[in-house]
Amino acid sequence: MHLRADRSLIDFLYGGGRCVTFMKCPECGYITFDSLERCPQCGLEWSAQSEEHREAENKRPEVEAPGSAPLRETEEISTAGLELRVDEKFDRLYQQLKEEEFGRAILWGGFMRRGCAFFVDLLVLFFLSLFLFYGSYIAFRVGMAFHDSPASLDASFLALIAGAWITLGAVYFVLFHAMGGQTIGKWVFGLRVVGAKQHPVTYLQAFVRWLIALIFAPVGLGFLWIIWHKEKRAWHDLLAGTWVVRDRSPSPNAD
Repeated sequence: MHLRADRSLIDFLYGGGRCVTFMKCPECGYITFDSLERCPQCGLEWSAQSEEHREAENKRPEVEAPGSAPLRETEEISTAGLELRVDEKFDRLYQQLKEEEFGRAILWGGFMRRGCAFFVDLLVLFFLSLFLFYGSYIAFRVGMAFHDSPASLDASFLALIAGAWITLGAVYFVLFHAMGGQTIGKWVFGLRVVGAKQHPVTYLQAFVRWLIALIFAPVGLGFLWIIWHKEKRAWHDLLAGTWVVRDRSPSPNAD
């Protein structure tokens, strides 16, 4: 609304430092001060008109602006989506921090501890092999005596004994690692073989681990790799996807 006023009136109103508002008469359109109670031109009382106008405004039904309802729904959907994304990011961050904290709490099986556990396993296999060898030798002598043949230890018998010893070692390491992650030696020294994310190893992993260890056994470097690796993993651990940890490490699912 454009108001016409002379220069002296403007200087009077704003020069005195007062804040003055104007209004337009709803009857004749005359523009005058808002502080007056009636129109100076037509004499219309504004107080009564204002009261009627307020009552009419209160009785008027509320009409939403076009697009306001979809806008509110969109805002609600956007807010819900934002909260969902924040929750997902928080869950991922919490899980990441939890895994990092658990990773710092893991105690890896070192070279000396694993070497001592393997020595105990060799002793166990030695006594088992000795028992089986003695039983096999007695059965061999009985069989040869039954056929009236000399009971001599020929190359075929020794090859059979070597094959039986390798089979015994395979059954020993594969079964113990796949069933509980511990051989007798690892149980004595508090070690356990685990897979990724501390999950139990499968029978396939246990067999691959034993086979690779058997292949690299003459070299010896595969086992010595534990000394330099930050997670104390040998070559058969790296290729089979296994780790050797202290059995006293806390569980990652524990609060």
